[in-house]
Amino acid sequence: MAQNPVKNTDILFAVSPANARSAYMPFYFLYLAGYLEKHGFSVSIINPHHKKAEDNIDEILRAIKAERPRFVGLAAFVTDFDAVVALASEIKNISSAKILVGNAHPSIAPEDFLYAGSPFDIVVRGEGELTVREILTKTAEDADLSVIPGIAYLENGEIRINRNRELMDLAECGMPAYHKIDMSWYRRPTKFIIRRLATVGAVIYTGRGCPFNCSFCASNSVWQANDAAPGIPRVRKRPLPQVVEDLRTLQDTYHFDFFYILDDTFGIKEDDISDFCRAYRDSGLKMLWAAETRVNCIRNGEIVDLLKSS
Repeated sequence: MAQNPVKNTDILFAVSPANARSAYMPFYFLYLAGYLEKHGFSVSIINPHHKKAEDNIDEILRAIKAERPRFVGLAAFVTDFDAVVALASEIKNISSAKILVGNAHPSIAPEDFLYAGSPFDIVVRGEGELTVREILTKTAEDADLSVIPGIAYLENGEIRINRNRELMDLAECGMPAYHKIDMSWYRRPTKFIIRRLATVGAVIYTGRGCPFNCSFCASNSVWQANDAAPGIPRVRKRPLPQVVEDLRTLQDTYHFDFFYILDDTFGIKEDDISDFCRAYRDSGLKMLWAAETRVNCIRNGEIVDLLKSS
């Protein structure tokens, strides 16, 4: 009797071995995976937590051999550049999958990942959801990369940097794919979510972007790899019902008791703060929470009272 053929995973996201034991979920992959699943693609996230880097690499390579993905997605910050390059080279040795790399470092300096003998096939610049979806849709080996906005690649030894991708409407983003990772790892009490305060806490985002230009922050350098879209501001908010649904999942399904809003800047407008606080208070959710903001964003004592009461 004929056996059903194994369906290859469309894309497998692998967390850098350097970040394997981080207290922060790989939110960059969670949002990508949730968006791609919503559009019918098969997605995996491999997020090992071993103490030894080689054990994490081995687990990632085993998963790639088993799932035979068409694409492998990696994320790189400046701090784990060497680890991500080494992992990509190991993947190239055992798989024919195309390797994508994105996040802060590739968005700011794509040329660091594109050189003779580089293991990376495509650099995804800036916001990745729309770009990765288009890459996955163009399945032919001879697909014309020059028509895909938001990427950089190597062609005949020359670095090609395509035009910027427009920023997306965050209403289209969907839910983070928490079911793709081991959530029990992130439910352990830690002092690394809120400084020195031990919590069973999760990090969430209620928006993307920041109007300020602090010299110590990479935020604007990353988002400037995208162009503004007509009618969509550079500082964008997720719809509040979507945020509340996200929080309800964290509380009721995964039993977190704390969350931390890690937006580029939370509460740029006081109306945004009051809208969130009222929506959260009305939701009936019981998690404690905190947020990062700028001191000069909060000028009204009533906002402080509202923050405390929510």
